[in-house]
Amino acid sequence: MSQNLTTQKRSAGVSGYIPNELQPSQSSGVAGSDGSVKPHRCGAAGRALRVAYADPPYPGMSGFYKEHPDYAGEVDHEDLVKRLQTYDGWCLHTASTTLKYVLSLCPDDARIMAWVKPFAAFKKHVAVAYAWEPVIVKPCRMRKYNGLTTVRDWCAESITLQRGLTGVKPETVCRWLFEAMGMQPHDELHDLFPGTGAVSIAWKKWKEQSCLTAA
Repeated sequence: MSQNLTTQKRSAGVSGYIPNELQPSQSSGVAGSDGSVKPHRCGAAGRALRVAYADPPYPGMSGFYKEHPDYAGEVDHEDLVKRLQTYDGWCLHTASTTLKYVLSLCPDDARIMAWVKPFAAFKKHVAVAYAWEPVIVKPCRMRKYNGLTTVRDWCAESITLQRGLTGVKPETVCRWLFEAMGMQPHDELHDLFPGTGAVSIAWKKWKEQSCLTAA
């Protein structure tokens, strides 16, 4: 990882489960030193794909993480998006105030999805609250429509509190994105800003639940 991408940010939180309608094929994985989770199969379902999960400090907001041991200043989002495009699929968190800039760096086939916050932090002197965040998604595979359930392009989940870092993503949000990206449990997840590894924990739980559902 280049130095300007080493700023880490914790990215998950509370419990919750969104059913996986894709064919599951793995029950657990092994965390790699590069932030990836290596596949551990429980019945293969096609080629395992490489998928990136990026929850960096948003443009102009890296100062929130100055005390983190991996702090390296502002993240070069142009470089980050180029790196994301080396994967089979990816998601990229950002803020509503920075969406226009970040989206201009992304390919045309990327899709904007929304994390809506029923409970959010209200800022002093801000009359219209910032209560949603965009997520730019490039699926690794198209979901198979089974006529029963459809993943929405938005997720309603409150923010997390007292999780150690600003901007920690709830586990429900992570699981929603695994589904929206069309992931299968035997895929390889690369958490590019792992912090304490909460996204990888959410990924492991999602895979285990998927295999239990398929059993």
